[in-house]
Amino acid sequence: MSIIYNLKRKMLKRKLIGNLGKELETDTKIYSFVKKRKINSLRKDEPILCVGMPNLSITEKYDLNKRVIYIFNEIDFKDKVVGIFGFNDGDIVIKDCNINNTFYVNVNGSCLIENCKINSIDGIEILADDLSIKKTDIFNKNKDNKFEVNITSRNKVDILDSNIGKLNDNTSVKLTSLEKVNMINSTISGDNIIYESNTTEIDLKSLLAANNKIDLKTDDCTKEISNSKIKMFRSKDLNNMIETKEINNKRIDLINVLRNLKNECEKLVSNDKESIKELIKK
Repeated sequence: MSIIYNLKRKMLKRKLIGNLGKELETDTKIYSFVKKRKINSLRKDEPILCVGMPNLSITEKYDLNKRVIYIFNEIDFKDKVVGIFGFNDGDIVIKDCNINNTFYVNVNGSCLIENCKINSIDGIEILADDLSIKKTDIFNKNKDNKFEVNITSRNKVDILDSNIGKLNDNTSVKLTSLEKVNMINSTISGDNIIYESNTTEIDLKSLLAANNKIDLKTDDCTKEISNSKIKMFRSKDLNNMIETKEINNKRIDLINVLRNLKNECEKLVSNDKESIKELIKK
């Protein structure tokens, strides 16, 4: 390919994906390593736009129709309001970062948050297709302020070796997955917890804990735990609830079978009585 073609391709690539840092390209992906100075050059509340690669005729012409992964590595955001928006099926990786203000992520691709310290003063909102939170602590920086954590995945959420919220910390947590939540060696704590998922897996080392209420809604079971005392909810409780529901369903099935059997017996007895009456008449 010509030097002019390569130069135009390079300039177009940087313009389209945002020129946030050094790029590494493979046959199918483009990795954009976001530079600290790019973050520092933004206003305190200016969002970070990870636009991905739009599907255009010109991107096809220059062989740029590739998935873009934006990597935030070892960045101290200090007191900046961190708002990261991802478009065009781009993926976000946030690793070894410190966040000390409001934090929100909205991406129509996957999002990985790993080994981060997030101490927010207002709240946290994360929305992604697939979401993984690993070795990360999310806490309220000022417990005098109401602190809301909203975590939503269109597909699956993995929470591994992480702690989200604290008790007696004016924290509310809402965790929603349209498919599945997988919790391993992790804790979700707060005054109130809403936990919604089609299916859920929680290992015995994981814990849901709330001062007021835990509202658990899954296809496996639905349960509301409300009490003035602190409530602890471990996976064995969930397993018991699932087993209880299965037992209840079997009991209901058995009752229906017995009821139908009873009706059939009554019909047979009734028929027998009529037959006996006819025989007596003869």
